Amino acid sequence: MNLTKLAFAAIALFAVLIALHAAYLHGAKSADAPTKAGDPTSETAHSAAEAGSAEATEEAAGPAEDFPVESLIEAMMARAGRRSDDDLDDVDAGRPGGKGKRNASSARARKEQEDGQTSDADPAEEEQPRKGDRALAKAQELIELGDYEAARNLLENTLENNPNNDKAYRTLAKLYRTLGMTEEELDTYARWLEASPDNPVPHFYMASALTHSGADDQALAELSTFMQLSGGDLTAYPMAASLYRRLGMGEQEGAMLETWAAAAPDSVDARRALATYYQRTGHSAAALVEYQAVIDLAPESFSAQIGLANVLQSLGRYDEAESHLITAMNLRPGDLNVRLQLGDTYRRAGDVAAAIETYQAIIDDQPGSQQARRAARAINRLERQ
Repeated sequence: MNLTKLAFAAIALFAVLIALHAAYLHGAKSADAPTKAGDPTSETAHSAAEAGSAEATEEAAGPAEDFPVESLIEAMMARAGRRSDDDLDDVDAGRPGGKGKRNASSARARKEQEDGQTSDADPAEEEQPRKGDRALAKAQELIELGDYEAARNLLENTLENNPNNDKAYRTLAKLYRTLGMTEEELDTYARWLEASPDNPVPHFYMASALTHSGADDQALAELSTFMQLSGGDLTAYPMAASLYRRLGMGEQEGAMLETWAAAAPDSVDARRALATYYQRTGHSAAALVEYQAVIDLAPESFSAQIGLANVLQSLGRYDEAESHLITAMNLRPGDLNVRLQLGDTYRRAGDVAAAIETYQAIIDDQPGSQQARRAARAINRLERQ
C-alpha cells in the first residue's frame, strides 16, 4: 500500500469516527430539544428549485439558510444544460475535449426524436454521457460505503475521459470537503473553472469554499464573478444571499432577497425567503407583509402560517397569532410542537383555560411524548399560580 492509500485510509477511518460521533450527539440532542415551531432556521423551508414558481414542495433547509441551496444549484445547472443543448448555432464543435460536439449531437438527436426522424449521430458520442452518469452513480455508492480512494480514482478517471463533466467535479470536490481536504477541494474547483470558464456554478462553489477557509475577500471576488456570469438567472439571487449571510453581510443578503422578490413577486419561494430574513433581522412590520403575501399565494403553506404567528406573537397580537397557529395545526394535525406552541400562546394571552385544555389534549393524544411531558409541566405551573 503506497502513502496515498495510507493517507486515504486514515482519513476514511477518521471520517467514519466523526460521523458516528455526530450521529450519537444528534440522537442525544433530538431526545432533549425538539424543533421549535416557527423558528425560520429550523422549520421546513420551501424548495426553490424553480425560482419563479409557487408550485414547489416544502423540505428541510440547513441551519445557515432559509432555503435549500443545493436545490437552487441543481436548477441552475439543469437550465444551463438545456440552454447549451438548445443553442445549436453557438456550439463550437471543434472545442478541445469535444464538449461542443457532444452538445450538438445531444441536441440534434433530441430534435430529430421530436420530429420523428432517426438520428445518425455517432453511437460512441451518445453513449459517453450515459457512461459518465453510471460512473457518478458508482462513485456515490463507493462514498456511501466509505471507500473514498476508489471513489476518487473513479471520479478522476471520469474527468480524464470527459474534462467537462460538471457533476464529476462537484462530486469530487464534495468528497474532498467531507474529508477535510480543503486545498484539494479548492484545486478541484479551479480545474472546473478552467474547463468551464463561462459556467457560474463553480464560481459559487469556489466562493463557498473560500468562506469556510476564511478567505473572505477572495470569496467576494468569486461571488461577483458568479453574479456576472449568471446572466439574470433569478436563482442566483438567493444563492448569493446565502453566501452573504455566511459572511455576516446582512445588508447585502437582504438586497439580494429583495431583488429576487421584486423580480418574481408571485414566487412563494422568494417572498418566503424575504419574510424569514425580515423576521430574523427584527423587521417585524416588513415580515408581516411578506408572510401575508406568501399565504395569499399559497394558503396551505405551513411554514408561512407558523412564521406569521411568531411575528404576531412577538408583537403581542396573540389573538391573530392563535388564528394562524390553528390553521397550521389543521394543516399538520399530528405536529405536537404546533399544538404546544398554541397552548403557550393561550397562556401568554392570559387564557388559562384554553391553555390547559390544549396542553391536556397533547397529553391525552401522545402520553409518552416529550411534548406531553412539557405540557404536563406547563399545566403544573399554571395550577400553582
